[in-house]
Amino acid sequence: MKQCSIVKWMVGCLAVFLLQPAAAQSSAKAELHNPSILIGDQVTLRLHAGFHSESQVRGFDFSVLDTVKGIEVLKVTPPVSATPGQIDQEVVITSFEAGVYTIPALLFSSAVGGQADSVYTDSLVLEVKTVPIANDSTQLQPIKHIIAEPQNLSDWAPFMALGLGLIVLGILLYFVFRKPRKELEIYKRAVPKLPPHEIAIQKLDELRAEALWQKGELKAYYSRLTYIIREYLEHRFHLKALESTSDEIVDSLGPLPVDEEKKAATTRLLYAADLVKFAKATPEEDAHDRHWENVRQFVLATQPLTTPEDGDTTKP
Repeated sequence: MKQCSIVKWMVGCLAVFLLQPAAAQSSAKAELHNPSILIGDQVTLRLHAGFHSESQVRGFDFSVLDTVKGIEVLKVTPPVSATPGQIDQEVVITSFEAGVYTIPALLFSSAVGGQADSVYTDSLVLEVKTVPIANDSTQLQPIKHIIAEPQNLSDWAPFMALGLGLIVLGILLYFVFRKPRKELEIYKRAVPKLPPHEIAIQKLDELRAEALWQKGELKAYYSRLTYIIREYLEHRFHLKALESTSDEIVDSLGPLPVDEEKKAATTRLLYAADLVKFAKATPEEDAHDRHWENVRQFVLATQPLTTPEDGDTTKP
């Protein structure tokens, strides 16, 4: 009884050993979705392979298709694995010669545990037919419909370039031929320009009316007062007084047609204003009006003289 059990166990192990390679055996098949085509048409060769889930897949070998004369391979899609142990792949082929062609068996190879496992698909037959010709060759064949191609941006590029060119041309023509609008002189009222001495006197009166130094705004007061005398010197005697330093203005006072006392008073004003603006100095209270009056006297003394008869002006 014991010996019978041992025999059964040995038979079972032997069966498992013999069936294991069969279970790991790969399979491969190929099929044409259409075994007959016209010259120039395309046909898809569908491939399927089954293998052990733990196999190292090497895939199909398509090099044998290059040996078939009259058959051209257009496209080979990447392999797709729907489930473990299976691979699907497609090959698009065509032919430009009529005849019957044999698609050779394709090798599918893999390896399990270092042991190579190869299997071939079945060979297939593809028939390539010529375009049928009517018996009466003199009869005109019907016109085929135009095959519409998908449009893209390059198809519209010439029209876009033409439109852009027309826009640019229109803009150029507008600026070339446009007529400037003429302003009607009847609506213009000439504003007489005041002479420099009148502008200076007017600004001096405005400065006194604001009473800046009485409000403690000494820096603003002296900045305005020196600006008035600088502006007057620049417009009356064409000196660059507005952009010159106090020393440069003092040097330029020498040739002016005014007495030395008024030149000295102007010099004292410029230096006193510099001390107020940059050194925060505080002049005596009676100096504020005195400097204002000195500027006014300087302007009155150097204003041009007007002859009532002819309106001519002369320098003093």
